[in-house]
Amino acid sequence: MENNQQLSKFSAYNRVCQRFLESCAEEKVDPSECLLAISRFIAPDLVKSGPSPTVPGSVAKQQPPNSAESRRLTKEEAEAAKRLAREAKARDLGLKASEVNLTPKEAKEAKAEARKKLASGIPVHASPKSEVKVGTAQVASSPPPSSQKKVEKATNAVPQMKTGLRATALTKLKSCRKICLQAFPPALREPKVIHLVAYQNHFRRLVSQWTEFCAAYEQHGISNPLRGLLDPSALEHSRGLLQRATQNLVEQADTPGIYILQDQGKSFWDRDMPSEACPYVLREDLPKEVLSEFTLAQSRNG
Repeated sequence: MENNQQLSKFSAYNRVCQRFLESCAEEKVDPSECLLAISRFIAPDLVKSGPSPTVPGSVAKQQPPNSAESRRLTKEEAEAAKRLAREAKARDLGLKASEVNLTPKEAKEAKAEARKKLASGIPVHASPKSEVKVGTAQVASSPPPSSQKKVEKATNAVPQMKTGLRATALTKLKSCRKICLQAFPPALREPKVIHLVAYQNHFRRLVSQWTEFCAAYEQHGISNPLRGLLDPSALEHSRGLLQRATQNLVEQADTPGIYILQDQGKSFWDRDMPSEACPYVLREDLPKEVLSEFTLAQSRNG
């Protein structure tokens, strides 16, 4: 019986609260403020001595104990939080802050940490303790062990990096040698003077690359890429023809002795033969004495 009475009272309280909230909505007043006003009117002594009354089932806004920790960060605070997180991650990896990015999870954790700081009264923009300000500059403290390992790893990688560069340079040498072999005048079906100039360009480019390679890397286990090839400027007839054919050509600025086979954007080539824009002297057939000179010199070199 007693339980039924308690249940009836509870139901009545709910109905009263519901009507109270509906009335507050109609009158456009805050339920909590309205309830306080009613309490002051009905029981002023209770309001003065006791805690503020609450509304059961009320939708009144209540601030959580740590409102700063749960509130939404401003745009500036969020950016500062992510910046500090990037700086911390960069220190751990031994990199610059501009060289690292945060994952979505790391960014979320950075914002959560910023809210905790705000709840503790610490500004989000505060610099991490691992930096000591000196005037306007910032001197970072000694890197953590993980950063030191990163530096050691990078140091050990230097020989591997040089090995990789050597392999790249060797590939370029092989490619340039292949082009020289393909452009070798006696190997062409209808060699023209322009083919002789082009071969000289390729040969001098190969000589330059080989010289740079020898100055930078060891030649152990590498065959000389110039083997079997001829320097046309060392052959009497070829040298004289080249001097006449190139006297009006423009040399490349960074590689003297290598001539540009085009004029005002018009190429001297039409596929692998002279184009209409090619000067007449370069379109002429390669003289037999030049071809014979190449063949003879090649047979002597074996």
